Amino acid sequence: MRTSINPKGIPELELTIEAEKNSRPMQDIQIYANLLPVATHQERQLAATESSSLRRTFRFPIAAGDNLIRVEINNGVSLGLAEQWVETSNIKQAMYPKGDLYVLAVGANQFTRISGDNKSTVPDLKYAVNDAIELAGVLEKSADDSGFKQVHVRLLADASEQQPTRQNILDALKFFEQAGPNDTVLLFLASHGFSDQTGNYYFLPQDGEFTDIEAVLSGRNLTGKAPSLLSWTDFIDGMRRAAGRRVMIVDTCQAKNIFGEFDSRSLRKRSAAALFPLLLASKGDELSQEYKTAQHGLFTYVLLKGLRGLADRNHDRKITVGELHDFAVPMVEKLHNASAGPQTPQLIAPGTLANIALPVPESK
Repeated sequence: MRTSINPKGIPELELTIEAEKNSRPMQDIQIYANLLPVATHQERQLAATESSSLRRTFRFPIAAGDNLIRVEINNGVSLGLAEQWVETSNIKQAMYPKGDLYVLAVGANQFTRISGDNKSTVPDLKYAVNDAIELAGVLEKSADDSGFKQVHVRLLADASEQQPTRQNILDALKFFEQAGPNDTVLLFLASHGFSDQTGNYYFLPQDGEFTDIEAVLSGRNLTGKAPSLLSWTDFIDGMRRAAGRRVMIVDTCQAKNIFGEFDSRSLRKRSAAALFPLLLASKGDELSQEYKTAQHGLFTYVLLKGLRGLADRNHDRKITVGELHDFAVPMVEKLHNASAGPQTPQLIAPGTLANIALPVPESK
């Protein structure tokens, strides 16, 4: 392990990793520097000849000062991991090159395979599509001088060219494979969301089927997978494909008469383990309310206000995930319908991940 300065003047760490399988073949490797993944999707893949033993050398940007380096090796069932602090006091802090911002926004209002009496228990939504379209639009208009070199947006919504079907969403998550260690990816989800009795989270795509919903909620299916639904592991796998900074925002509505409690505790625990910040519209025992006045989900309406600049308290043309959450909590409290119960936005962000920054759009 050694540090050096690359031709662009950026401090880098050269890390050589040696590993051997235990009971199962190794499948992939992940490297974090200060909780941020620094190996690209392609670099993490292991060749067949490396499934039993491997020796790999990686080079990646490193900050001045103390750095926590974490290595994870996945065998499909468990993770082998090692951590080590690396001190780089002998190098000066450099200006790192701007990275790109990758945004995948998903919004589903209408559920085409749910009809008849089932539609009264799993109703269509009014504003999830508006939420996805406008959030993607705000981030796409981000100014070049606000911290990102380029902004790439994928939108899956009822009103867009690509519909928010299960397969389309799974395919779109591969979009994050393009991200490198200097980049940021953001996943936004708006639809119905619900949990089974053991805490497995499900997202309802446009083509989700009532029989799968009923099997999950009745307890007949506790596997964490359902043929027409998207599970938390689907999103975890998608986010793991990205290097760099990763953020997930979930504004999912629950239909009281069937969905019961949305178990946000499971999402919080798993996002912490996966090392990315998670912004949730509400606590698990609260409803995520719609805001008719603005034709948005209440939480997303407030996020949009914040992302347009109001959450930028120090006026540095960047809004951290922590700033966005701190802005959202009192405004949602002020605007929510008290007769429908409380709504309290939640943030889980291990370590310094609340400091991940998003841009403020250029003022016109």
